[in-house]
Amino acid sequence: NTKYIAHMWELGGDLIEPKLLDIPITKSSLPTAAAIITCDASKPHNVVVSVLRAFSALKDVVSRRTAEIQSTNAQLLNDYRERLHAVYKSHADANRVRPLDIYTVIVLNKADTLRSLPVSERRCLWQLLRFIAHYFGATILTMSAQDGQLRETYRALINSLCFAAPMKPLNETAPSGEGALAITRGSDSFEAILQQNLEAQQPSHRLANGASDVDLYLTHKGVSRDCWNRL
Repeated sequence: NTKYIAHMWELGGDLIEPKLLDIPITKSSLPTAAAIITCDASKPHNVVVSVLRAFSALKDVVSRRTAEIQSTNAQLLNDYRERLHAVYKSHADANRVRPLDIYTVIVLNKADTLRSLPVSERRCLWQLLRFIAHYFGATILTMSAQDGQLRETYRALINSLCFAAPMKPLNETAPSGEGALAITRGSDSFEAILQQNLEAQQPSHRLANGASDVDLYLTHKGVSRDCWNRL
């Protein structure tokens, strides 16, 4: 007979006022908090900039909160981090990713508007978002009001975040640039993202020209600067 309540805060305006994050993300709320970064696919050329800006703002406030917890209860912080980052403990990219200390989700809304773009551009956007989500330890999900299955997936995700409801892992990578992108944090890898690019792109647009070239783009910190520049 216990009632559980989830407090949901919407901070609009592309985080023009990032200090608003200080209100919902506090020292006491951080261990049970989650952040959803929602971006507008109808303006695809703004998506990456907006997502990176949001991650920067999140990283700032979360770093301050973890410092506050560390000063008063270091064991609580260690236990929290261990639970949150358990999916990366034996991951191939464990030393290459930098997941935030808060469960984070990227939602690409209005994904149906991307159908007017060439498949190659959609595929490029998918790949960029996969790189960013994997590096920062985020779940990623495309959304469309016209797709009932995606709405149900989003509903299940919200129930999982708010009430710890069980949820099947998401592993839809949409290699052709068609369909939905839905990947649970810790399920992707830099090698898989690069390999998919190798298999899907035309030779003139490939980041790598062979399986052995993939290793050139992987470093102990993630992917090489040259890889990011070409993306």
